[in-house]
Amino acid sequence: MTDPIDAFWMSQMAQFNDKKFISISRDTYDLSEIGPKETKAPKKSKAAKGTIELIKSHIEDLVADVVESTSLVDSPVRLVASEGGLDFNLERILKAQNPEYEGTKKVLEINTSHKLIKKLPKKSMDVQKALSRVLFEQARILDGEMPSDAQKFSEDLITVSLND
Repeated sequence: MTDPIDAFWMSQMAQFNDKKFISISRDTYDLSEIGPKETKAPKKSKAAKGTIELIKSHIEDLVADVVESTSLVDSPVRLVASEGGLDFNLERILKAQNPEYEGTKKVLEINTSHKLIKKLPKKSMDVQKALSRVLFEQARILDGEMPSDAQKFSEDLITVSLND
């Protein structure tokens, strides 16, 4: 049986001023309604949908999904936990306890207004594949992870660098 005082504090820790705490490492929140109007995310265009599908086709085995971001401004990509996925910090703890734990696939959010993302469809197929993987690995690095395949990451960086 749970102590009523413990139950009270547990319920209070999940919210503040009637606002529920949520993890920003999830894909279930939308910041487009917050802030000045000029920072609101634009409506998804046909070109953005095409770019999302293009990236998804190249890295579908690495991610759960590729979606347009409503929160990125300067960065081209970031990884977020999917709806049913575990929080990043919890996954790190589980990996530390069990090195064979693979974790869940993440959702790659892309900033469709970023210059790099806009250039992607204009590149050759090989460069598109390499750049899609580089973007995924960049998001992993930003989360404090190592590239999943360092050799392939290096090759992809060379491919992207040699082709304007």
